Amino acid sequence: MHLHRTGSDFVDIMGTNKRQSRSTSSNTPSVRSRSSTRDSDSKMPLAAVSAQASAVALSKEDANANLMHKAKTAFYVISWWFLSAQYTTYNKLAMKLVTDSTMTSCPAAVTIAIAQLGMGFLVFLPLWALGLRERPANDFKGFKEEAKALSSVGLFQALTHVAGVIAMGAGAVSFSQIVKASEPAFTALCSAVFFKQFLPWQAYAALIPVIAGVIISSVKTLDFTWYCFYAVTTANIFAAMRGVFSKKKMTSAPAKGAKKLSAENLYAMLTILSFFFLLPVLAIMEPKGVGIVLGNQECLKNTLISGILFYLYNEFSFKALSSFTGPSAPVSHALSNTMKRVVILLAAAFGPLGETLTQEGKIGAAMSIGGVGLYSLMTIWYGKK
Repeated sequence: MHLHRTGSDFVDIMGTNKRQSRSTSSNTPSVRSRSSTRDSDSKMPLAAVSAQASAVALSKEDANANLMHKAKTAFYVISWWFLSAQYTTYNKLAMKLVTDSTMTSCPAAVTIAIAQLGMGFLVFLPLWALGLRERPANDFKGFKEEAKALSSVGLFQALTHVAGVIAMGAGAVSFSQIVKASEPAFTALCSAVFFKQFLPWQAYAALIPVIAGVIISSVKTLDFTWYCFYAVTTANIFAAMRGVFSKKKMTSAPAKGAKKLSAENLYAMLTILSFFFLLPVLAIMEPKGVGIVLGNQECLKNTLISGILFYLYNEFSFKALSSFTGPSAPVSHALSNTMKRVVILLAAAFGPLGETLTQEGKIGAAMSIGGVGLYSLMTIWYGKK
């Protein structure tokens, strides 16, 4: 290898460089471009791999979170259905123990209804005391203001519950559930009368099979009584008013000193008000009701169990309905509520109660429950247009 060059060599090299200068200068950008590309290529794979790894991690995290949310929602819905069916069973068993064939209704229905509401105190009071759930008000004054604002809804809740319990004591669970399925018709009527809120005509048309199903079941049911029919109808009226007015309350500003109520705390407040509203009713209608229940230990046991189940199934219903998200949430809500009645009917038929439905009763049940589902879907679908 030569480390030194002669003058002629240097001239020759310079001449060669001059001759090649044009071509060299023209090729310089592409050389730089290729060099730059090689540099970026050496860096891009690392950035791309890092970004891809992050995206995969986030995707897996989102997928796991979505799966957990669906599993939790399914648990809430199944618990809601199961506890609702169990409540209905224990409620009916408690009343059958103190009702004989000569009676048109249970002589301790109001007592049982109040005891069931009272058992709810054992659920929400510890949660508030231990700080596991936010209290509905900051102080006692705020609590009184909130109770005052909810008094009308609490009254409707009390009358709905006691009428429903009386109905189940006067007739078959299956029949009362079929008539109860017509509640949306009363809700639509209350919304129109009190708030001038009207539904699309398709929703009203869907109520026709609901009413027809109730009529068919009433004509041929084995356990039909007018007392039961009137009690369930009364429960439907007050349930509709409770639903309409509580919805208005949920969308209004909280009372002074109170907080914005969650669905769980709203139900707890209504339970407290309902309990105290029914105490005078107990004194007037059933002065001997407490003695009747306390005198039958099996009835007392079933009453207390049904009270815990009653509160818990409502708790899980609120949790389930609040867990439905996205555009399909209203449909999921409607179908879940419809399926709840199917589960109760199945529990009444195949559980300890062993109730049977006539052929007409089965047809009426299918028409009423199916009509409620159709009504809900029509309200959601055409209500958006």
